[in-house]
Amino acid sequence: IGSDGKPYWEQPYIADKRHIKLYDKENNVTEDIDRNKLKFNNVKQLGGNVLEFGLEDTSVPFREGCTVQTRNIVRDETGSLFERCTDLHFDNLRVMFMHGLGMVSQYCENITYLNCNFNPKDGRTSASTADFFQFSGCKGKIIIEGCKAQGAHDDFINVHGTHLQITEVDYNAKRLVVEFKHDESWGFQAFDKGDVVDFIKWNTLIPFGTTTVTDFNRIDDARIELFVSDDIPPIELYKDVIENATCTPDLIVRNCTFGLTAGRGILCTTRGDVLIENNTFNGLWGPALLVEDDCNFWFESGYTKTIIFRSNTVTGCDYGRTYHDSPTIRYSPKVIDENSKEYVHGKLILCGNTFKKCYGDKHCINLEYLEGAEIKNNTFDKAYKINTVRVGHVIDENNEII
Repeated sequence: IGSDGKPYWEQPYIADKRHIKLYDKENNVTEDIDRNKLKFNNVKQLGGNVLEFGLEDTSVPFREGCTVQTRNIVRDETGSLFERCTDLHFDNLRVMFMHGLGMVSQYCENITYLNCNFNPKDGRTSASTADFFQFSGCKGKIIIEGCKAQGAHDDFINVHGTHLQITEVDYNAKRLVVEFKHDESWGFQAFDKGDVVDFIKWNTLIPFGTTTVTDFNRIDDARIELFVSDDIPPIELYKDVIENATCTPDLIVRNCTFGLTAGRGILCTTRGDVLIENNTFNGLWGPALLVEDDCNFWFESGYTKTIIFRSNTVTGCDYGRTYHDSPTIRYSPKVIDENSKEYVHGKLILCGNTFKKCYGDKHCINLEYLEGAEIKNNTFDKAYKINTVRVGHVIDENNEII
């Protein structure tokens, strides 16, 4: 505020594109604040950088010692963007803040992060307003080892492909047009000649054909024309999708520490080999591990084969109670056909982990459309339960409650 009593700058604190959270260090949580209740009736400058605000609605849950976090939800910048790069290697990298998405890799091959620190700098409580590590359409190996991350407003690690919707087909010419559907993902070269693609049924997420790209043409930022080597199976236009099966990386996350976040720990949808071991997940808003797959909402692909989640410590996760029973491990592919009995995902091996401080009455593992799970030698500080929907064989052999 200048000497004339007017602010040097001003910005709406109640707006469609503004998000407000409250960081509570004592309870190790970050909560949403209803911005429609956050109305001030007066503002006073008390000296220096100290301001006093008068609240119209005193039910807003401000508490002494907490920190108000505010951000614009438009992701107009990234901490970094790597597109179609090969053999990226980061060692002992120190990153204190990333505006919007963090370290973004699109259609890259072989990426390694070793001993990197992504915790916010001293005096700050947030280091990114979205995902820390975003890997989209990558291939080869992704390795994240010995890293520290805390203070995200979304997931720490997100590994996925993209389902592109089929909007035109010429069966005789073996030609189709596919389209990016989500308004936050478009403009990328999603295919190369020689890439193998799967046709995915829109309501079951099950592949119903495979072919190889022989040529492609970018029509505009959203649409791509593809020519393929094999006969195209019958398509439901504007419903069925394709996935680039070549761009499905292996993932290794090992010996990392993930602290407070307003998102999930690892969101993983890749059919490559996945190993998550010897990590610490402490104070996550959502599950430590979330496995999705959908072609109707976010359009993030695809199915998984085997995920090994072992020797990790999971403490106080899903404090946001984002799902029923507050699961810390959750498989939830978005299957539209409620009568579908086919498995979307392959196998989960959940072994040797320690689960502490659940937010429900029991530790909870939610599994949907999964071929099988081996849940063995895990330790819980309270009782646990495994909820299943369309799940095959489950081995449930765990340690005594500590």
